[in-house]
Amino acid sequence: MNAPIGAAVIVQRVGAALAALPIASAVVGLGGAHAKGQADALSDVDFYVFGTDIPAGERLMEGLAAHLPDAADFQTWSGTGEAGIDFRLDGQVVEIWFRETAQVLAAAERALAGRFEKEDRVWTPNGFYQSTVLADLMAMQVLGGQDPDFAGLLERILDYPEPLRRAAFEAGLAPQRFWRGNMHLETAIARLDRYYLESILHQMRSGLIQSAFALNRKYFGGDKKMGLSLRQLPVLPGGFERTILDPSPPDSIPAWRSRFDALFALADELCVLIGEGTA
Repeated sequence: MNAPIGAAVIVQRVGAALAALPIASAVVGLGGAHAKGQADALSDVDFYVFGTDIPAGERLMEGLAAHLPDAADFQTWSGTGEAGIDFRLDGQVVEIWFRETAQVLAAAERALAGRFEKEDRVWTPNGFYQSTVLADLMAMQVLGGQDPDFAGLLERILDYPEPLRRAAFEAGLAPQRFWRGNMHLETAIARLDRYYLESILHQMRSGLIQSAFALNRKYFGGDKKMGLSLRQLPVLPGGFERTILDPSPPDSIPAWRSRFDALFALADELCVLIGEGTA
């Protein structure tokens, strides 16, 4: 296991507590930075629990508190077929996401078939991509439980699906194609309409990141530690990370034009790399 020694004790304790919860056909996994071997001193310890008939968050919280009497600062939420619980244990933040297996399998099947779905969720500022479930599952270390359908899915996602690659790549390029030569962008630059320009810039950067992951046949796992994630992609246009993560705010019309031109150039290079000419 890649978790540090301190986190390993938490993994053992929380894993045992999760196994005791009344969740049918439960599969428990370690996720996040600890599963990927990327944890630092600030990383949560993330768990995924998949099963059927997920109880409400309050009931799950009560069960965990009974098995972890020294846990503190519980927070919980519930949604359709899912629930989440955060708390502290031995000073470490623990995050648990409970999800109905059937919903996860359905979302995974849609992604494998090339459905690139995005929805608004308050805890994902750039939107929640349903296909990130595949990244979660690829990185997850199964701690306990068995489900043949779930096991079968874990085998199938080892090879990045071409339909998802095509859909994610095209969705990522959509903002670049829309804004290139767009009169509204030109007017915003001329006005130095900074908030609007920053919104467009961020939309384009987010799209290019999606296309870059698809180019490399790597499941996109979320926005955290993006610099590290980009450095793990072997095929990228020159200067991609530097341009995408450039923190300096443009302060003039020429500077804004230069910033957008740099993103349009990255889009063209991504298309060349995937064999499509230009964006």
